[in-house]
Amino acid sequence: MYQITSLLEKMASVDKDYRFMATNDLMVELRNDSIKLDDDSERKIVRTVVKLLEDKNSEVQNLAVKCLGRLVHKVKDAQAESVVDFLCDKMMAKDEKMRDVCSIALKTVISELPNANVPLTANVIKRVVPRLTEALKQTEPADVSVKLEVMDIVSDVLTRYGSFFAPYLATLQEALLLQLFSDRQAIRKRAIIALANLMVIADSTLYASTMDFIVGHLTAPKASVSQCRTMVQACQGICKATGSRFVDNLRRFVPVLFQLSTTTEDDELRESCIQTFESFIYRCPRDVTHFIPDIVKVVAEYLKLDPNYTYDDEDENTVLSKMDMDGLTLVRHFDYQLKAVVEKRADVCLRNERTSVLASAPLCSRIASDGGGSVSSHLINSKCSLVGLTLVRHFDYQLKAVVEKRADVSLRSEVEEDDEELNDYSDDDDVSWKVRRSCARCIEAIILSHRDEAVQYLISLGPLLISRFKEREDNVKWDIMHAYTALLSQIRNLIPNFSELSSVEKNGIGKSSAETVMLKGGVILRNAVTGQQLAALQIIVQALDSQIPLLVKAISKQFSSKVLRTRQSCFILLTQLLRTYPGSLSDELGHLMISVSAAMNDRSLDTNMKIDALTFLSTALCTHPPEMLHKHMNMLTPLVVRAVGEPFYKVAAEALTVTVSLIRVLRPCVFQSAKIDCSPYVNSIYDAEVKEKAITAAGLLISTFGDHLEEKLPICLSIFLDRLRNEMTRLVTVKALTAIVCSPLVISMENILSNTLLLLAEFLRKNQRALKVISLIASKARFV
Repeated sequence: MYQITSLLEKMASVDKDYRFMATNDLMVELRNDSIKLDDDSERKIVRTVVKLLEDKNSEVQNLAVKCLGRLVHKVKDAQAESVVDFLCDKMMAKDEKMRDVCSIALKTVISELPNANVPLTANVIKRVVPRLTEALKQTEPADVSVKLEVMDIVSDVLTRYGSFFAPYLATLQEALLLQLFSDRQAIRKRAIIALANLMVIADSTLYASTMDFIVGHLTAPKASVSQCRTMVQACQGICKATGSRFVDNLRRFVPVLFQLSTTTEDDELRESCIQTFESFIYRCPRDVTHFIPDIVKVVAEYLKLDPNYTYDDEDENTVLSKMDMDGLTLVRHFDYQLKAVVEKRADVCLRNERTSVLASAPLCSRIASDGGGSVSSHLINSKCSLVGLTLVRHFDYQLKAVVEKRADVSLRSEVEEDDEELNDYSDDDDVSWKVRRSCARCIEAIILSHRDEAVQYLISLGPLLISRFKEREDNVKWDIMHAYTALLSQIRNLIPNFSELSSVEKNGIGKSSAETVMLKGGVILRNAVTGQQLAALQIIVQALDSQIPLLVKAISKQFSSKVLRTRQSCFILLTQLLRTYPGSLSDELGHLMISVSAAMNDRSLDTNMKIDALTFLSTALCTHPPEMLHKHMNMLTPLVVRAVGEPFYKVAAEALTVTVSLIRVLRPCVFQSAKIDCSPYVNSIYDAEVKEKAITAAGLLISTFGDHLEEKLPICLSIFLDRLRNEMTRLVTVKALTAIVCSPLVISMENILSNTLLLLAEFLRKNQRALKVISLIASKARFV
């Protein structure tokens, strides 16, 4: 008791440090369950901790909130209920800071309540729920923050203790539906979340009445766009939360959402409708199948919706730019013409004045001396003046014509600019990208949830997705690429036995054309697939062959993007393409290898990007015939060697995986078919550090190029012997030595043979089945 009294005194101290440390000590004691409290001590501690919620120091307040959560477990039910009553009262107070603290404290207390079958929990819920429901029904604007906190608490309580809510569900439903019409978007969103959680535990009658309410307000004649958007989001939230219970309402909602999405001019409402389609597809995949064709039409149309941007071809852009330059050139031309005419007119006027003056002086003197010849002199003077006047008038006409033409060109340019300004959208106001993003995600949902239609989607949706790789918004572009990658993944699942060339060589299959079907870089065992799968495969290959040139062209443009995630998405997509259709990039390898080289040489790339590039490279090496890859060895070998030396282990490990594939390409299993000089590459690969994952690559390297490594074999084999003695690496080392022993090059292992056989004999006595089996295989291979 003395300890409790001391803590209470310090918690009431004027020194904030004392209050903080005393509260912290109390939390430690409560956590360790090292103190026993009587009724009087409980009341004092509860009263003191509750008082600290009003402390001026925020750190003390936060600690008091945490302490209340611990205290609920230690005090009797009456004290716990008094704490809850106090917190509910303070949540309705006018002091905003106090409301925030008490709402957080109430959340903490509820989260710390024991299991639902404990009487304390039932009593607390019965006290809290009516108070929270009453708070939601209040309509004063000052209560907005209170409502937000209340709905958070309601959602939490519904999720954890829904079984206690049966008497209050109808009242709470009315209060939450009322919040859907709030002017505050935050309140509407929280109300939708709470309503969805409530529908999980609602009976069928309450569920049906809620659906009727939402449909009624969606189809109301004078429903506002904001109201429709809120109701659509409520429909989506309930569908996500209740899943199969929503099935019976699909036929009521889908036609309404179709109408809204195709007739509204509001992009956010259209986005909400398409997001709701996505939820229907994921949560009710079987029952929504009837509506899938119509949904596909809608999302295919709006995936291309971009009113703020015109995706013109480069030629069209060049023509438009030329037209703009021509208009500017015309205006400048008229300016130069205007200046020239003005200068010529001024020059003629000046010469005319000089001519008149020079001609008039001798004529006047002549007239004064004699009266004869005056007529001819007047005629000459008049003729000169007439010629000058004619030239001036000519230039005046020219000047007027040039001014009118220039004004006409300028006016047309201004009108075009005005039209563009009137028809243009502001990027800040443009939210159409959200519609396109929701369409891409909805297409992915359709692909993933209806696998039986994957071939049809490849034909109908594949070209559409490829055409939208040019999307200007990166967020939308990533989702479009992800959707096409998902499509390829589903296609691969249809033909799971489509193996790579490397696996063909490894397993020794594909020797008889009667037993296998060869397609570019892959092979299928006839007895492993059905006739229906083979028929589907022919359609798939035909569709992919027509799409791959467009796909590679679109992706090649994206490789020049400065956004790393865009380029990373390209590598992921191409890797999935090769896994789905091995050898399909035979005609495009040159362009793609340049992109791989550029990516690996870019020092600004993160490790994930390098790993994805190496994964694609490894897949490409495994799925294409070696003779098609030999011309790229000058570029690829230095890249792989440099990647093996990367400091980050995941990049180095992936590079070693590529090394294994690279060795197979440099010298295929049928050695006589290799028509490439391998010696420039062998030493560079050998110089890579032999690490744990490199043992496999080193073993394959020696078994394949041992005749090029005669001087370095003793050193390398001694390293294998060291790894053989290591418990962590002995299994993979035995496998590597087995590959060396089985090599047709007949690699000499005399310097490690005796020690190796002793170790293998020891491994046969180990209680590790995998090690025993591979040791037995290695011993047999050595002596056979």
